Amino acid sequence: SVVLPLCIPNQAFAYSLVILISTLITIVCLQGDFRRADKIELENKTLHINALSESMENFRIVKHDFYNILQTYGGYLEIGDLEALRKYHTQFVGMTTAAGNALDISKRVEENPSLFSLLISKSDYAEKLKVHLIFTLPRRIPDFHIEMIDLCRALGCLLDNAIEAAKESATREVQFTLTAKALSSVLIIISNKTNGAVDTSEILKSGVSGKEGHTGIGLVTVRKTLGRYTNCGFQIHSYNNEFNAYIELKPASN
Repeated sequence: SVVLPLCIPNQAFAYSLVILISTLITIVCLQGDFRRADKIELENKTLHINALSESMENFRIVKHDFYNILQTYGGYLEIGDLEALRKYHTQFVGMTTAAGNALDISKRVEENPSLFSLLISKSDYAEKLKVHLIFTLPRRIPDFHIEMIDLCRALGCLLDNAIEAAKESATREVQFTLTAKALSSVLIIISNKTNGAVDTSEILKSGVSGKEGHTGIGLVTVRKTLGRYTNCGFQIHSYNNEFNAYIELKPASN
């Protein structure tokens, strides 16, 4: 019988084969990345369009009802019922403030799609609960120095808590303040009035919640999420029926 020689590829051929396979894998991975990037961009644009549509719809409602609103003002003035007029004025200001908030932040979605899409969503949630959510933002959105998915998870939880607590208070107001500080650090403050004192040492424990039907893991999750970053500080304070949450973000040290 004839024994055929075993054909073993030389070193150059094996090296070329490895490079070819690696290149093919890289191309496939890049195609997947491009598809994911296109999907994210499409989702962000869809959120932007929906936010603008919602804002314009709010303004159309105000414009359509403006004559009726003026007549109502005149009616209260005619009968001299200033208390009813004050209450009606507060409701009207809340409606126009919510519309203005949504329009202002919807114009800035492209600066940071994750952040502004979240703020638009929470503005809509606050409006449904008849809570005034007021934003104070810098002209230029700074670098937050942490992953946006983690920051948005934390902000979403804190804003939900603030809105739901403010709903039970007399003022029904939430303040969201974002400040770019010196040395590229960022300070975020979320403030709301509360209906009574809050024991901040207790609500940071798992299973403890001041809201009926809630599991009490929200603030614990926020603390754990932000606690993974050594350049991030998180504190909460409660004083004189006001609750404040502070997030300070600094550039990561090399």
